[in-house]
Amino acid sequence: MKFRISIGTLSMAAAICLLAIATPAEARHHRRYVHHGYYRHYVVRRSAMIKTDVEPDEARVYVDGRYVGTADDFDGIPRLLHVTPGRHRVTFRLPGYAPYTVVVRARPGRVIDIDRRLRDLS
Repeated sequence: MKFRISIGTLSMAAAICLLAIATPAEARHHRRYVHHGYYRHYVVRRSAMIKTDVEPDEARVYVDGRYVGTADDFDGIPRLLHVTPGRHRVTFRLPGYAPYTVVVRARPGRVIDIDRRLRDLS
């Protein structure tokens, strides 16, 4: 008994595997925190946006306790942090600097600009 796989079935399986590998883990599992380019079909009018103008640029950004990237990743259009409307706790952390936390009230279609320089502990 021979097992035959059609070219169409094989190419479909390969495409699914490549899509799973190419899609960042954050985008696959955490739709609440949508980076601009990951979900082009996401309705931007329903999301709120946060611009992180924080120095140093390498500061790690956490939204509601979940890591989402660095401050440099979301420093302006088209790179804004898209979040669901409502209250969110945004924290910036970097070794050698005091953490900075701000609670924002995100509204649909609005951009919140967080402009801050982290305090050096040394």
